[in-house]
Amino acid sequence: MAWPETVLAIEKLIHALAIAREFGVVADIADHVALLQRGALVESGTRAEVLERPSHPYTQALIAAVPKLLVPSRPRQTFGKVMLESIEARKAYQSRGMFGRGRATVALDGVSVTLRRGETLGLVGESGSGKSTLARAMTRLLTIDSGDIVLDGDDITRIPARLMRTHRQKIQMIFQDPYASLDPRQRVADIKTKLQLSMLFVTHDLRVALQICDRIAVMRHGAIVELDETATIHAAPKHPYTRALFDAVPGAAWSHAMANAAS
Repeated sequence: MAWPETVLAIEKLIHALAIAREFGVVADIADHVALLQRGALVESGTRAEVLERPSHPYTQALIAAVPKLLVPSRPRQTFGKVMLESIEARKAYQSRGMFGRGRATVALDGVSVTLRRGETLGLVGESGSGKSTLARAMTRLLTIDSGDIVLDGDDITRIPARLMRTHRQKIQMIFQDPYASLDPRQRVADIKTKLQLSMLFVTHDLRVALQICDRIAVMRHGAIVELDETATIHAAPKHPYTRALFDAVPGAAWSHAMANAAS
């Protein structure tokens, strides 16, 4: 019987070429790493050689730019009045397919959250958790089925689109392409501090959220399962789903090792 030899032969032939710009993924799956810059190979070596002892300036710069899985030291802030609020927001989408007709997908399941003046609130969760739907609802880019959206004391939940024009001076969405939305000559952090802007930051990258958010709301299945200050959620996540998200961060062990080495 040739079955064991066949399996062994297949196993020996399995190779993978992974193309990635995420060093966390590289740290988790790669045995050998090659760095390209402007079409040229600038560094190549084992995972440990490249990630722990990079020799080329470009590699060093890329690794230095990777957000660390920790909360940076910053002074405790006191934020102003509530600028934006969702109160028991609910949104469901009806399926239109032949086999799914009549089913409803719950995107928001009674979500209540506030954003204060000068605060950055992170919405994190996996794809389909409801974070983008909540952001679009709170900026009135879509209507909700029930509940309320309040902007600077004004209920904007159901006002006509033409009457939203005066409120658009206070709120807007910046989509995933920042180059089309932001002036590269200005630093977002400086502008935020100067104008006391409030930011609702949507991401699935916990490392980025830890770096820039004052509070983090963790969403799952259209609901907020945990909401707290960033440092608290990082140090002692309470909900099992929050802990699972931290455990699933690509390259978490490598990120911790790099942070310890830097300190």
